[in-house]
Amino acid sequence: MRRSRSRRIRKTVGQVLTGVGACALAVVLIFLLYLGITRGYDFGYRVFNEPPVSPGNGTIVEYTVEKGDGITSIARDLADKGLIRDPMIMVVQKLIYQYTIYPGEYSLSTAMSSMEILERIGTAPEKTEE
Repeated sequence: MRRSRSRRIRKTVGQVLTGVGACALAVVLIFLLYLGITRGYDFGYRVFNEPPVSPGNGTIVEYTVEKGDGITSIARDLADKGLIRDPMIMVVQKLIYQYTIYPGEYSLSTAMSSMEILERIGTAPEKTEE
């Protein structure tokens, strides 16, 4: 009788622990899903509505795009120079809008959004005669 009671207690405790573990796992999964959804929404929103780094006139920065530079390295450089906030936003924008990037020297401003910068470097610079 004592053995069967002990077995029932162990079985019940095991079932309770299994239920608690399943609930804890469900809570963790729901939290991760919530985090993924909110961060994904924020990123998607910023792809289409990323504001400039600074309002107003901003600071002019001369930037040179070399032949063969990829969008990832350009975006990192622009972020390092303080022209954009998030390089990944610019990479995704370039992929979505399929801009061609032309080598050349560009005057860019911190008052320009990443889309405006993409439009600027996606337009062949005017050739100056010397």
